[in-house]
Amino acid sequence: MSELLLYISLAAVLATVVSATLIPMVLLKANARPDIDLSGSESSNLGLLLRNIRPLLRAYTNIFEKKTQPEKLEIMRLKLLKADLLYSLSPSEFFALRRFSLLLALGFGYLITQLTGMTDLPKTVAVLGGLAVLGHTYPDIWLNDKIKQRKHEMEKAFPFFLDLLVLMMRAGLPFAGAVQQGINRIPGGALQRELVKYQRDIRTGLARAEALENFSTRIDIPAITNFTAAIIQAEETGGSITNMLANQAKQRRKERFLRAEKKANEAPVKMLFPLVGLLFPITFMIISVPIIVQFLDSGLVEKLMK
Repeated sequence: MSELLLYISLAAVLATVVSATLIPMVLLKANARPDIDLSGSESSNLGLLLRNIRPLLRAYTNIFEKKTQPEKLEIMRLKLLKADLLYSLSPSEFFALRRFSLLLALGFGYLITQLTGMTDLPKTVAVLGGLAVLGHTYPDIWLNDKIKQRKHEMEKAFPFFLDLLVLMMRAGLPFAGAVQQGINRIPGGALQRELVKYQRDIRTGLARAEALENFSTRIDIPAITNFTAAIIQAEETGGSITNMLANQAKQRRKERFLRAEKKANEAPVKMLFPLVGLLFPITFMIISVPIIVQFLDSGLVEKLMK
């Protein structure tokens, strides 16, 4: 058993030495090739750690990464697009990030086993295996959480933007001018950035229908998908966009009210477990301890025992 742990320790040390040796070699080799840009595109929306390891991810992707299946790349491209990270992190770099996170978790697990003096092989394998699974899946958890937060932010801001569109168009502005005025007046955030990209697509020569479809694909929210489909249909059939927007705004406000009502109804259920697990036991202790003490002092227990 101890010999196997020794072999595991030697393998971990060897992997650390090899990694520390390969990282500078990868960066130097990639830097010597003019076709590889280690800086990448804009990465302002990445965290500090990702910005620092981005050159290593790009170097690994361009030199050692084998060709990934196009289906996997397309699925990851759509997820990064929905998280507004596609221009900061490519799908291949995200796959490299998974491997880097796996190695980091294994190194952290090995450090824990050494600091705690763990000599039991099943426990060591369980700790290393659990951290390896966590390290490999953590980038996907982080990405899904990023998508969820972004969708929640846009769902809150979209009804206000629709109200602005209705006001602007009833005041006589065309749809394009109303969108521009809405961009200038809504708070800065994910929705404003996506609308700016929509305006950029229009300026580059894309048709409004195609720009709206791209806008809907990037966000992937049912409310905005219905909005873009209704705009495209109104343009094709010659219907009134203003009336359609008014109906859309009314529906979005109703949906927002229903979401708030649903969360309010879920609050008592979510509070039930903390109440039962934390508050009720303390309340029972406060009530029952004086009663038990008085019962013991009364001498009834001794009489009953006799």
